Amino acid sequence: IVADANEVSIKDLIPDEPCVITLSNRGYVKRVPLTEYKEQNRGGRGVKGAQLKEEDFLRLVYVAETHDSLMFFTNTGRLFLKDAYEIPEAPRTSFGKPLVNFLNLQPGEQVLRLLPIRSFEGDVDVMFATAQGTVKKTLLGDFKNVNRNGIKAISIDEGDALVEVRLVKPGEDVVMITRNGIGTRFNSNEVRRMGRAAAGVRGISLRAGDAVCSLDVVDDSKTLLVATENGYGKRTDVSEFRVQSRGGKGIMAMRLTDKTGPMAAQLLVSEDEDIMLITDDGTIIRMPVDDIRMVGRNTQGVRIMRLSEGARVISVALTDRAESGDAAP
Repeated sequence: IVADANEVSIKDLIPDEPCVITLSNRGYVKRVPLTEYKEQNRGGRGVKGAQLKEEDFLRLVYVAETHDSLMFFTNTGRLFLKDAYEIPEAPRTSFGKPLVNFLNLQPGEQVLRLLPIRSFEGDVDVMFATAQGTVKKTLLGDFKNVNRNGIKAISIDEGDALVEVRLVKPGEDVVMITRNGIGTRFNSNEVRRMGRAAAGVRGISLRAGDAVCSLDVVDDSKTLLVATENGYGKRTDVSEFRVQSRGGKGIMAMRLTDKTGPMAAQLLVSEDEDIMLITDDGTIIRMPVDDIRMVGRNTQGVRIMRLSEGARVISVALTDRAESGDAAP
């Protein structure tokens, strides 16, 4: 094989394969092949996703391709950019490596959300949601050029926190869910496109003691899957969430009790996909979406994961359906 050294990059030599990126609360990151997580039935206990250091827990998990660009958003509103293959591959049960080895984080700065990106081209926006109900929309292309020190992505008010980042196209609806099980659906065009340093506008009016936990882009061909901290969940037809004006109080998305615990996450899913539920003690379970029952908004759902004592579900990720025989024990 003959090639000019300037024509071949490291990226060209790395297979473009699905992987799982996990980040712990203390900032340990790693990349694991998706095949390390076998498919299980609803209600299972899952497998250990990471060996965690004392007083640490898994906080984020994302399914990406090794050739994707990863957008890291921090609590100070800054953005860092890395290719997925630059995150070292590690065994499923390993600690991983400190994220500060790869990102120029300031003291006290913490990555809150991660967004895998295939391309920065096109009429696509990044939509942000904060705990206090603020939303903001900025053109994806505005984040294409990021230096090693990061760039400002959003201004976050004191006492508020970034809870979700999604890609949205003009005219698409989005749905926001709160920890107390309240949801609202509105058209993304109600949020004007803003610059990187802007703070955003009101997305939902919260009741006392409530906070936004997630945001997703509506696809009418999919169903809305919600999961609680105690391992309960359900799927609901998105048509049950009527389109409202931005900034409204929302409607019930799930009936929560002491048994279910507060809302942990939501995802728009198809029946031919798998989901991965992640707990704060490092356990991950992968299961078929169609194992989870379709029920109405004003219902409690069913147990979808059995948790170890004291553990709670903290994140849900979506991936393609596992092929027979592709799973590791």
